[in-house]
Amino acid sequence: LRHTTINALLRCPAYYELVYIRRVETLVKPVLFLGGTAHYALAEGYRRKIAGVSTSVEELADIFSAAWDREAHLEDEEHPREIDWRDEDRGELKDTGIALVSVYWRDIQPKVEPMEVEMSLRRDLDGVTLTGRVDLLTRAGELIDHKTGARAPSEDEILRNLQPTIYALLLGGPTRGAYHYLLKQKVPRCLVVPFERSQEELSWFRERVLPGVVGMIKSGSFPANPTSWLCSPKTCDVWYTCRGLR
Repeated sequence: LRHTTINALLRCPAYYELVYIRRVETLVKPVLFLGGTAHYALAEGYRRKIAGVSTSVEELADIFSAAWDREAHLEDEEHPREIDWRDEDRGELKDTGIALVSVYWRDIQPKVEPMEVEMSLRRDLDGVTLTGRVDLLTRAGELIDHKTGARAPSEDEILRNLQPTIYALLLGGPTRGAYHYLLKQKVPRCLVVPFERSQEELSWFRERVLPGVVGMIKSGSFPANPTSWLCSPKTCDVWYTCRGLR
């Protein structure tokens, strides 16, 4: 289980079943493609930094551009998906991505001392296997996760986010780090948003959340959740399938 699958199951069990069990084919949203390509470019830039190779802003922009053109971050998918470009201009979004990674590399990256990039984690815990991949681990022991979006999250959203909790469980104890947000706004900007997870929060998750998640999966019962704000044809990739309209 990853934080993405746990999130999906808690938001809407029917979505979890359709996407992760029945493997209903979905299109890639352009904003997710933008985020994935930014992840790819920043990871490559940080790998170079760890190896002692300097990368200029212009070179990092070129890495992003090449990765965008060949859809690099989708290459590892077992069944590569198509991107839904119906509501986005591919060229304009690419330019936005170049601007975002350029601002990040100029303003945020110089302050980061990376130790490991895209660190894969795995742990057997309470009868379930948790997995995850941390974007970046710094020499100070902080976790960094890169996010792309239109706005910064609220403090409550950061507290509710399960991703740092899962990372902390995978690492075996309390942890701290930061989200590095690349904000797709009229003037592209980047923002560092700290997070922290205590032992009390980890214990609560293990005692109150994880057993319920495992129980739902074992039961094989995945009801739809029409009360979720994601339950609409605009926000759910499998809405039409779930409603029997496709």
